[in-house]
Amino acid sequence: MLCAREEVLAARHNVNREFLIEMHDQLVFDRGKGVHWTLQNHVLPRLGCLVGMWNCKRCGVLYGGPSDWRVRPDSCICCQEAKQNEDDTSFEYVEQQFRDETYRVTGHPDGFLVLPSMPGHGVLEGKSASDRKFQDVQDVPDFGHVIQLQAYLWLTGL
Repeated sequence: MLCAREEVLAARHNVNREFLIEMHDQLVFDRGKGVHWTLQNHVLPRLGCLVGMWNCKRCGVLYGGPSDWRVRPDSCICCQEAKQNEDDTSFEYVEQQFRDETYRVTGHPDGFLVLPSMPGHGVLEGKSASDRKFQDVQDVPDFGHVIQLQAYLWLTGL
């Protein structure tokens, strides 16, 4: 668990610390990264509801961005790379970082959604949990996750 006071004191006194993550926790993080990547690059692009920035994995050209959210491209205008099927990952989703200099807050949502029945964009923030944590969030979302999503809504203006 992150301690705000400890972080401020460490930064103020230039204390370098080594963070060790236990193997069980690392497996939980890795599983979460896999779920995010699958949502961003397979599931949601097939549905046509994920918009944002996309990277051509062959030549590195970027498509879309904060002022021009796009669904996953079908082909690259630079190298002519084209997706072969719906599961093709020639283009990879790129999470955008948002920053507020006044409050020194940053964040990078997992994506942005467009749903046919709803106007505008929505923020996607997927969460996974270990079996231990899952027991705590079955009926009510984790309060920290709610605050995180509200911060993303504020940072993005959504």
